Amino acid sequence: YCDWRKGKQACDKHAASSHHKDCIESKIRNSTEEVNLISRVNRHVIEKQNLNYKALVTIFDAVLYLAKQGMALRGHTFAESNLFETMKLLSNHASHVEKWMNRETKYKFMNHEIQDEILKMCAHAILRQLVSEISKAKIFSLIVDETSDITRKEQLSICIRYLNSDYLPQEVFLGLYEVENTSADSLFQTIKAALLSSTDTNLSLRPLCPTRWDVCEDSTLDTATRGQARSHLFSLEAFSTYFMLRLMERVLINAKAFTSAVMDKAIELKLEEPTVRSQRRLPSTHRTAVEYYMAAYSSIFEQASSSLVERFDKKGFQFIEAIENLLCNDDTTTDDTKEKFPELDCANLLLEKHQFKLYKTVNKIQDNLAVDQVCEIFLKNDTLFLTYPNHAALIRQYLTLPSTSCAERSFSCLRRIKTYLRSTMRQERLNHLCLINVHSKRIQSLNKEKIINEFIGKNAVRQKTFK
Repeated sequence: YCDWRKGKQACDKHAASSHHKDCIESKIRNSTEEVNLISRVNRHVIEKQNLNYKALVTIFDAVLYLAKQGMALRGHTFAESNLFETMKLLSNHASHVEKWMNRETKYKFMNHEIQDEILKMCAHAILRQLVSEISKAKIFSLIVDETSDITRKEQLSICIRYLNSDYLPQEVFLGLYEVENTSADSLFQTIKAALLSSTDTNLSLRPLCPTRWDVCEDSTLDTATRGQARSHLFSLEAFSTYFMLRLMERVLINAKAFTSAVMDKAIELKLEEPTVRSQRRLPSTHRTAVEYYMAAYSSIFEQASSSLVERFDKKGFQFIEAIENLLCNDDTTTDDTKEKFPELDCANLLLEKHQFKLYKTVNKIQDNLAVDQVCEIFLKNDTLFLTYPNHAALIRQYLTLPSTSCAERSFSCLRRIKTYLRSTMRQERLNHLCLINVHSKRIQSLNKEKIINEFIGKNAVRQKTFK
């Protein structure tokens, strides 16, 4: 058509023609079919996303399975990695995995960065479970130990002991943390940072045992400066310091003048410079071999005795002894009970002691029980924890005291995961793998759907692929 000067008349004529009317009617009839076509396309996209989602769930399961078993996820190349081989094996039994492994796009979500992200999210979910349980217990103790890994790096293992709702002791592993050195200040700062990063709640720390690392009070000064200042203060306040200072003052008051005069005279006489004589070995005072070994025995015995006294005569053991006295002695309370145990009601504690004594008489339980026997009686009858709340508080603290080498058991996990062939593993990945391996039974209780949805929602590519 080229006569555009009569275009209006041509359009009116076409609108009145039968061809135009037939086209309009055909368009109206096929409009519903176009809607159905769009819905079919959308349904196809949704079905594809559902299959991709199933494949992603399989990837999560494969990563967690390898982590639980302490096996390496990566290999010399991606095609040689355990994760790729595991997914390849599963593709023989699941069509959605086969389609995912054969997809043309490069986004298969199995590279090392995705692995690290999956391990991190699952490890943090486990930590949140542990923190929730520890928060309910209210009282916990730290078990900390250190060792060196295959690359000679110092690894600090942190565990926590607490009581569950059934008053049964639980010891859980929180992770491995690399430390620059094994000084007290470095270990304290590492423990503090680990607890702050692992917890979302304010948990109060209390030193329950001197054989573990104690937690100091907060202060504006750093730990090293505060410790040195406190040590100097104790030394200056001691009588022995004052006595020796006054004694040395009297002895050395004229020493400088005397030394100067002697040195000047020696130089004038051209004498040799004074030197310190080497100490002569003292002759043996033992006449016979019997006397020698008797003296050696006495020396060893005295050293062992003093070491035992120094080992057990400490604040932590005094704390344990105070708990034992309050639980085992029927009428014993001391003046510093309130100071040592501020959570106790001392007035009700005496009443509870008399009532518990009657309970033992009625149930024909012997007197002079050991602290372990008292704990066993309470554990067999849960109602006693409600009847005697002060006794329950003491038993809770006693059972929370660290008494095992939980941290040392985590070293075997470290040996299995960080081997010679996996010695270049980053610290964060090592920590997450150890958490999942140690707490493998908790994997089943994780809300994997929530974790996967959180993983998908982090960027648009994942949302387009899986949602």
